[in-house]
Amino acid sequence: MAEVGLLAFARTVLQVGRAVLPCYRTRFSKRQFTQPQLPGILGLTRYEDWTFREAEVRLREHGELRQILGLESVPDFTTLYRFLRRVDERTMARAVYETVRRLHGVGPGVRVRARVASMPPA
Repeated sequence: MAEVGLLAFARTVLQVGRAVLPCYRTRFSKRQFTQPQLPGILGLTRYEDWTFREAEVRLREHGELRQILGLESVPDFTTLYRFLRRVDERTMARAVYETVRRLHGVGPGVRVRARVASMPPA
């Protein structure tokens, strides 16, 4: 895959998150962060090979990245971990597939093969 800039990647991952996840998990959510923002951050951690703690620090340092993700504040690393433990695997697999498809510039309905380390081969 061609090199993708960090900001373009963040924008794409956020758009995909909005397409596959509701804004909030329940009506009782704290509404501090939306569900699409969190996989956006998780995508960046994988893309840049950051730990959850590094992601927290990098987001604090990178104002433009926070703006693209629509973050008024930076989530604590435990928020990212808890979200990852809670989210459905199929939803995340769909999000990864859709992100790869969009970054490749392939139209809807065209199959793109993506490998995810945590997912077994289909």
